[in-house]
Amino acid sequence: MTRPGNKRNASLNTPERQERAALDETTNRRLRNRLSQRNFRERKSMYIKELEKRSKLNAVSESERNRVLLRESRDLRAEMLQLRSKVLKLSISLNAIALQIGKILDIDAPLEQPMPRTETCGDFEDDSAVTWAPDLSNSVEDDESSAEERFEHDVGSQGEDANSTSVANTWIEAQIPGGSPEQAEAKSIDVDLATSEPWVHHTTRTESGARDVDVVSHQEAVISYEDITSIYLPSITHSEIQYHQFKVQPSIMIYQSQNPKISFSPKQTLWSWLLESKPLFSDRNAPGFTDAITKEHISFQSLKDYATTLSSALVTNYNLGQNDTVVVFAKNSIWYPVATLAAVRVGAVACGVSPEYTVDEFYYSLKISKAKVIFATVDNFDIARAGAKKAGIAPKNVILLEGSRQGVTSIQEILEGSKALVEVSPLQVADGKTNRDICAFLCFSSGTTGLPKAVMISHGNIIAQCIQTADITLPNHNRVLAALPFHHISGIIHQLHLPIHRNVKVYVLSKFTLDLLLKTASEYKIRELVVVPPILIRLVREPELMSKYDLSHVERFSSGAAPLSREILTLLEKTFPGTGFKQGYGMTESCSAITSHPPSKYGYKYADRVGMLVGSTEVRIVDIETGEDCEVGKTGEIWARGPQMAMGYLDNPEATESTFDKDGFLHTGDIGYFDHDGMLAITDRLKEIIKVKGVGVAPAELEGLLLGHPHVDDVAVCGIPDERAGERPKAFVVLKPSEDLRPVEAAKDIFEYVRKGKARHKWLKEIEFVSTVPKSPAGKILRRKLQDLALNGSRNVVVRDPGVVAKL
Repeated sequence: MTRPGNKRNASLNTPERQERAALDETTNRRLRNRLSQRNFRERKSMYIKELEKRSKLNAVSESERNRVLLRESRDLRAEMLQLRSKVLKLSISLNAIALQIGKILDIDAPLEQPMPRTETCGDFEDDSAVTWAPDLSNSVEDDESSAEERFEHDVGSQGEDANSTSVANTWIEAQIPGGSPEQAEAKSIDVDLATSEPWVHHTTRTESGARDVDVVSHQEAVISYEDITSIYLPSITHSEIQYHQFKVQPSIMIYQSQNPKISFSPKQTLWSWLLESKPLFSDRNAPGFTDAITKEHISFQSLKDYATTLSSALVTNYNLGQNDTVVVFAKNSIWYPVATLAAVRVGAVACGVSPEYTVDEFYYSLKISKAKVIFATVDNFDIARAGAKKAGIAPKNVILLEGSRQGVTSIQEILEGSKALVEVSPLQVADGKTNRDICAFLCFSSGTTGLPKAVMISHGNIIAQCIQTADITLPNHNRVLAALPFHHISGIIHQLHLPIHRNVKVYVLSKFTLDLLLKTASEYKIRELVVVPPILIRLVREPELMSKYDLSHVERFSSGAAPLSREILTLLEKTFPGTGFKQGYGMTESCSAITSHPPSKYGYKYADRVGMLVGSTEVRIVDIETGEDCEVGKTGEIWARGPQMAMGYLDNPEATESTFDKDGFLHTGDIGYFDHDGMLAITDRLKEIIKVKGVGVAPAELEGLLLGHPHVDDVAVCGIPDERAGERPKAFVVLKPSEDLRPVEAAKDIFEYVRKGKARHKWLKEIEFVSTVPKSPAGKILRRKLQDLALNGSRNVVVRDPGVVAKL
């Protein structure tokens, strides 16, 4: 081992020195990639101390020196094994993927330093890594120069800014047991799931300090990795083991979609993308919205014409401006998209609310959304007028979506009387903004907790979700049965906008019964039935309903909103042999789908999972206890990121910040994991929301109502399983001490109280009378304990409302 410019090293090449040099070289080779960045002065001081220690070591007898080196080598090996164990625990393995960890600065270049390996990933090649480690193969007495001079010689060429990130380029490698660097190098970065011996390689840190990350394909999912958490690495000394800390960002494991990335112009509004970028037709047989009961039809071309006229009238006669809110308080109707798209066309915001709302519930939605114009129906017009009065909205701004009522303006009258109006120009995306910065819809959601909040859905969100869904939709899905409510995010995407984008026919159910659903599906030969889980359960358990209709044309079922048991899926496959099954997973905050089954996964064997990531979507699975990212097969909270993720909550920055993090990930509150096929499975839910027939019910909303009841001292609400609805609300009530009412009488009174104050899907199924509501020291209700109590039974008095049980 000869240092350039040092001739004495060649003449002192004794066997003892060779042995010690070999040991030093082995040690350097193992640890050269595990030294952290030091600034110039720190490295200078450490180097001098090291040489001084080596000088003392040379004074020891040869036998003692060998014993010292052997002991330290043994200790060092033990420390390295411990280090590997720590790294493997902190790193994220993908069954067959091991991490290559960070790059850190060494102290000095070793003798005969090898050139760094070049790792390749696709078209990317990283040859910038420089491996640094101190040379300890020569004692200070063998060098004519002083320790300080040697340090200057070895590192001085790096410049005074030797602590910059440009020299922080060392490798650390972590491997799954059973593999080796040689095996990994032979495989490059290909993932072999059968051998469990692949490696993942990262690029080095750049001059600016940024870290690029290689991406390794894992069949359907792609995982990208970044740094790992702080670990302790041994410094090289031969007299004692020292440690220093290497701090990097927490490890991140991102699952990415295998579907092609989507693209669209950031300057296109929803209106221009949907209705001005393709030819439309207006004849009777042209694609459009058809009322499945009355057969009334509006083609997509007529829809465009009507919405254009209505938007001009709203701006001219109702002073509607950009960012003003138009609330549609109505059941499904072919006129629904006329109202919503009229608002969106001129930069206003459309907001659908449940037609079953009471006056108080409707007023709450008007207040939160800051509504200016309301479209209602004859059925709920009185509630709409009362809510509008309470919110300070002018009576003339409450318009009938369809039908007629004396003294009330209808949408049809506005269209008829506005033909001569000057057409108002549609919205244009302003300079410096994109379509993801402009709100198009407000949808009410309770998020992961609390009262309903208005989720802001942008123009770009809806465009992205439509493209993502269209990319994995079969061409023969050319007739859509619109049974889901239009005010729900699934209805907004899959029944209002996606059919226009795909130019397919939509058959609208203005009211829902299972008999009407099956009748319409049979009449129009619907190939894909999109229904919520409770309806599927009825299909397989009430075969007499299906016997009246020919459903032989049904090719697949599509579901969402709640998971289905394997038992129900097996019965569905037996009842409809030869069909397929797909479902999606998402929420209002994700503008519907995060995952969905592609056509290749329509088989029932995949039906108990919620699909694969839609295009341009990323997901992290985060352990709820440690905060670390989870490998394949391990459960954690689902965090999602993509162009379809909502803008946030209207006028609620606290809720927005707690749900959408600074990196753009939506914290869903759902627990799940990815399998080796890249399919996501949902196993649990952190969030408090109760899903009744796929519709969210916030426990806090019911608790707030119940605390106003004269008999109730304290209360907590949680969801309990219900065969037909998926879940139903159950209240755990603490009666006031002074009340002499029997529990059964109190329960009847409370049931009626909720019926009068809330929509049907929020009615209580059961009331259990308890002595106290379990709470944390911070006062938070421990709902998990209440759910366990409900499932496992207790000696408390439980009263059930038979009317709610009998209803679907």
